[in-house]
Amino acid sequence: MFNFWDDFGIVALILVFFGLYNLLSDGVIKSRFLALIVTILVIYLVVVPYDWFRYLLFAVLFLGGALAKIKPAEWF
Repeated sequence: MFNFWDDFGIVALILVFFGLYNLLSDGVIKSRFLALIVTILVIYLVVVPYDWFRYLLFAVLFLGGALAKIKPAEWF
């Protein structure tokens, strides 16, 4: 009835889309429209066909955001 990995894959896909768009529109690409087009192309061509890349990109974006927020390098 419910498969955890399929449902988590959809949630991860949505979060990867918004995380990648935020990353591209804030630092890499100045135009928000161009950042949206590039994000859609990356999602469509790379993230949707390959499940492992979806989870890898989710982990990288999640850990990057978490480590940027808590700043563990300042602890020492």
